[in-house]
Amino acid sequence: MTIVESDNEGFFQIELEPGNYSLFVKEDGKFYSNLFDSNGIFPVYIELDKVSEVRFDITYKATF
Repeated sequence: MTIVESDNEGFFQIELEPGNYSLFVKEDGKFYSNLFDSNGIFPVYIELDKVSEVRFDITYKATF
């Protein structure tokens, strides 16, 4: 497991080896993710020598 903190605007960056990863937010000791498919929980594929941009909308405290 690799952990990285975002800044106050939510920006984060990390260098990872190529491969498949799952993305989670941890807040108040609890993990959150809001995207699931047949490849896993919030799947992100990292390619060699490429930058991957991910938008992760945190909606668990949202009111509609």
